[in-house]
Amino acid sequence: MAKDAREHQRYVLMLSKGDSLTLTDRSLVSYPMEGARFPASWLIRTLLVRALPRILTANTRDWFESDGLFYITAIKSIPGHQGAEVVTTEVSPQPIKGARGHYLALKTVTFTPFSLHRHEDGTPYKKAIKKPRYRLNVAGQSLSKCGDGDYVRLARFPARRNRTQALHARPGQLEQFYKSRVGVLTQFLEDFQRAYGELANIGLQKLNAVQIKIRDKDVHQAYREIYRLLASQRIYLVNRSDDPLAAEALSAELKQLDLNGIHAGDIMPDGLNLLIVNEAAEYEQQQHRDPYRLARQRYPHAVIQSCTPQRLQGNARAHVVEVLLKELLIKQEVKDGCLRFGYPDMPADLVFILPIRPEEPEQGLAPDADWPWACARLAENRMTFWWADPALQQDVRLSLDAQQQRALFSGYDRPSLVFNPENKEVMLITDTQAVTLPDHATLHRYLHEIEHSLQQPVPAQLLETCLSVKGDMPEELRSRLQQLIHQARQEALPASRLLAALNYKKKSEQAVYDFLAEHGYRLKASLAADGGVLNATIGIWVDHDRQLYFAGAKGSAQSIQSNFGHIYHLENGYAGIPDWYLASLEVYHVRHKNPTVMPFIFKHLREYAQAHPLA
Repeated sequence: MAKDAREHQRYVLMLSKGDSLTLTDRSLVSYPMEGARFPASWLIRTLLVRALPRILTANTRDWFESDGLFYITAIKSIPGHQGAEVVTTEVSPQPIKGARGHYLALKTVTFTPFSLHRHEDGTPYKKAIKKPRYRLNVAGQSLSKCGDGDYVRLARFPARRNRTQALHARPGQLEQFYKSRVGVLTQFLEDFQRAYGELANIGLQKLNAVQIKIRDKDVHQAYREIYRLLASQRIYLVNRSDDPLAAEALSAELKQLDLNGIHAGDIMPDGLNLLIVNEAAEYEQQQHRDPYRLARQRYPHAVIQSCTPQRLQGNARAHVVEVLLKELLIKQEVKDGCLRFGYPDMPADLVFILPIRPEEPEQGLAPDADWPWACARLAENRMTFWWADPALQQDVRLSLDAQQQRALFSGYDRPSLVFNPENKEVMLITDTQAVTLPDHATLHRYLHEIEHSLQQPVPAQLLETCLSVKGDMPEELRSRLQQLIHQARQEALPASRLLAALNYKKKSEQAVYDFLAEHGYRLKASLAADGGVLNATIGIWVDHDRQLYFAGAKGSAQSIQSNFGHIYHLENGYAGIPDWYLASLEVYHVRHKNPTVMPFIFKHLREYAQAHPLA
């Protein structure tokens, strides 16, 4: 069953052929959907997806259907509690925003006991009261929707939500691959094919895109410039947390970057301030006011960046401090209205506009509610910020067609835009929500073959054949292989011994592994090689014909990735995407050490909107 988005109070139910539906509630009515009433293709697709566990009843997947299709990726015990934290990946077909077509949304969803979401006095949190309830079937490891169920669709700690890894592709760890979102996608596509065969199909599109690579040395140079800009300024450390040593830990990290942190008892309005506070959830549970929010109210024009003591511990603390410093720089630039960093040039006649979602009233936010627009103009490194007046909004509205107007002036996920007041041209920047994926089919095949080959000994005769075929093999490598063959005594060699003797760095060694793979013994694969199966996750990809682009990671592709970047649609009256626009994405401190997904000025706009909310 799925809700029909075109009809507010209509649900569509898909039954097995020959089954019928009987309703006992007289306030409900049912009718067959035929002819003009036939469901839209996206709705049929959704029903087919949700029906998978009911069709493949003999499947051994850890999955269930309850207002969606969920693959279980982890079940975590909760100290001092009988319940468990159920972490899942939901698979859901969704329409692409700002462009035609659909995409498969792979979203981490956590189910936790309702009893965890209460204040100290026992009253439930507001966000928990509004959530649907579920009942856990421990034996079947599934949840079903139930009005008085003891589980809700909420993370245990909102500030530290579970995030299923986007990718885990290390050879010999196939089970971890299946727990990643790409692994879930691979399983889902196999399940869908097995359930429906040629009756229905879900395929993934390929973009006709060109790649702009991001070099590690350019990113490192950008951060060295940030530290140089901050070296001559006063950075004050204000500790409002329960950890008395947190400021010392932060000061020690700053010294590693040749920066001096000055301990202070309060915010310094004219300086750069790093404010250490506890987790926001702690203040919410104790019904205390967050010191960071209090500081923002008391010093509205000060440059303040907050941090928790927990983030200053462990191996990630250096990374955290880098983020704190680049945020300080951006906030200072917004305060002064002047760019200090060496940003790419952008046209001076453009207005950059960021629609800001207003605070939600008690009765909820209407889909056609007015959203204020934060605006910025950039000329010779000077930024001018303001809130749009009705005249500007009307100018933009008149420059759009009906469909574009609906996207910009209604809904809950509105595009950002660039407006040229001279010729009234508008560029709409829409996050399609679709993501770029590695070559998941080939990746899965490689990992599956490696997993199988690791359990099998390699025949010594196959290594001898490799020696005879590879006549140009270096003598040192040939000697190593001959020694392995001798140790195997003409029988078979454990895969672990071969892996210990041969690396995968030199081309000659790769040629040996490739030869073994061709004969059914894949032990290695070039996953992150240039043009390899993971290449789609790095750099900036541009499809000029469809005005789509994606900003991925810098450097070489990683076998473990937390997230995949979204594909954006730049809708404008020209062919392709302007060069200045692409250049504006090659700023690496807006999205920490990676290219930014929109022109960098939108980061400054968001900071302005937060620091100077519309009254």
